[in-house]
Amino acid sequence: MSQARTNLIFLLSLATALLCLGTVFFFLHVISDKNEHSSDVLATLENKIEQKNDVSLVHKQVAEIQADDDMVTSHFVDPTKINAFVDYLGAFGTNTNTQIAVKDIKLAPKDKNSIITSISIVGAFSDVEKSITLLENDTYQIHITNLTLGENAPAATPPVPTTLKSKGAVPPPVSLPIWEADISFSVLSS
Repeated sequence: MSQARTNLIFLLSLATALLCLGTVFFFLHVISDKNEHSSDVLATLENKIEQKNDVSLVHKQVAEIQADDDMVTSHFVDPTKINAFVDYLGAFGTNTNTQIAVKDIKLAPKDKNSIITSISIVGAFSDVEKSITLLENDTYQIHITNLTLGENAPAATPPVPTTLKSKGAVPPPVSLPIWEADISFSVLSS
C-alpha cells in the first residue's frame, strides 16, 4: 500500500507540477501577446500623432504660402481692376493737396505683364515732390520711365476782402508758383 500511496502522491505531484508549468507558460504566452498588442497600438498611435503633426505642419505651410501669395499679389495691378487703380492714383492727389490727372493707361506691347501709365500732377512744389516720392515708394511695382517737372505761371492772388481794404490792413500779395509734373511709368500686372 505504501507503494500505491507513493505512486499516487507522485502522480498528484507530477500533475500539479505540470498544471503549474502549463499555467506559467499560459501566462507567459498571454503576456507576450499583450506586449505585442501594446506595441502595435503604440506604433499606430505614434503614426497617428505624426500624421496629425504633418497635417498641422502642412496647414501652417499652406497658410504661409497663401500669405506670401497675397503679399506678392498686392504688388501687381489686376488688369480687370484698372478703374480701381485709377481711383487709387487719384487718392494721391487728395492726400498730398495736388491735382492728379491720369492722361493715358495702356498695356505694354512688348511686356504683356505691365501697364504703361501717364499722369500729370499739379500743385505746390513740395506737394508735387511729395506725390512723386509716394508714387516711387508705393506698394505696387512702379518703374518711372519719364519725369518732366516744370513751373507754371504763379497762382492768382486771392482777392482782399473789402473790410480789410477799408481798415487799411491790406496784406501784401502772395503768389505761389504752380508746378506741374508729367510722369510716365510702368506697373507690373498680374
